[in-house]
Amino acid sequence: GISTGLLNDHRVARAGFEDIEAYRNGPKSGSLGDQLQFLGCESCYVVRAESRDGNLRGLNYGNIGAFGGTDMFLHIRDSVFWNNGLSNDNNSVYQSGPCWSGDDSASGQRQRGVMLRSVIANNREGGGPCAYGQGWADVWNSVWWRNGYDKSVGGTGDITLANGADVDYFGVFNSIVQKSSVGTPWTGSGPSNFGTKRCP
Repeated sequence: GISTGLLNDHRVARAGFEDIEAYRNGPKSGSLGDQLQFLGCESCYVVRAESRDGNLRGLNYGNIGAFGGTDMFLHIRDSVFWNNGLSNDNNSVYQSGPCWSGDDSASGQRQRGVMLRSVIANNREGGGPCAYGQGWADVWNSVWWRNGYDKSVGGTGDITLANGADVDYFGVFNSIVQKSSVGTPWTGSGPSNFGTKRCP
């Protein structure tokens, strides 16, 4: 896939990705190899991305640890995340569309993620954006459909996020959650690194 931060928290500023496609990346087991892995993004922009058929997450954005400086920012626009999370090992990674986090510390960097006019569809365990570990998510004019369809791996729902103690902010505006035949709820629990707390 595509990775910033040298698979670590190396700071990346003013990085843009336009008209990109990531597909069929990552191992069938394990937790490394997300389709789009944005670590250390102080200011990153993704426009018209397609992330599909990945074994792990469609997008992973955040910090591994804490480092000084400003809040981090990722802007996603006119993108599609579908059919991700195909790994055989659902205990190693959350099998979702886009997910972003903080550094799992209430005192660390705030990971600001803004998504506009995007589609999150048919991801195996959950949709996104998760916003765990003190992540911050704002989603506008987007569509969710048929996420969390596989109950055998604990499929949870379309809009997934972690327990309230684990999320700095989460907002959805002018968006659609399209009902599907798989019976997943509109919202469901995502990963949480603060013990066993889950949502909703």
